[in-house]
Amino acid sequence: MMIRYYGPVGIPSGYGHAANETCMAILSAGLDLEIQTYNPSVTGTFNQLPARYAPLSPRIRNEGVPPTPDPDAVIVHTLPRDCARVLETAKVRELYPRTRCVAYTTWEAAAPLPDALAQGLRAFDQVWGPSRQTWQAVAPDQPDSVHRVPHAFDESLENEYLASCAPSGNAPYRFYCVG
Repeated sequence: MMIRYYGPVGIPSGYGHAANETCMAILSAGLDLEIQTYNPSVTGTFNQLPARYAPLSPRIRNEGVPPTPDPDAVIVHTLPRDCARVLETAKVRELYPRTRCVAYTTWEAAAPLPDALAQGLRAFDQVWGPSRQTWQAVAPDQPDSVHRVPHAFDESLENEYLASCAPSGNAPYRFYCVG
């Protein structure tokens, strides 16, 4: 099975780390993978991947490199407001008219889902997010198209990752979690 993945692989952020781990999980499952690091919401530049993620490097396609024709699925892993934009900008529906498309994104139930976001996410065959209850707002008439998929995280790297997030100097460190 071939997965074409659009997301922040290699970006030095928590979201980038989750993307790296998600792609590693796809490879671990024995699936073929092609990565496009297109992500308009994440600022920063693509960095060289740490050695742990070396298996991802040969799977990253640069702009202008023709994608593999007819993947079995396309995963767009980005912020809710950008999912539909990536689908349109990358011409996913034109290139892969028969391919199932998945929006893999975060949306916490802190506020109602704005209509524009809900409409953009309805362009996908499936929506993956951190909370099934939250995603009921995306497709209330199609609950089977919404799935709870937490972001991937390798627990063996937790201390290393937290140390890289620690503030420098004597600034207080605050961690916020909604979930």
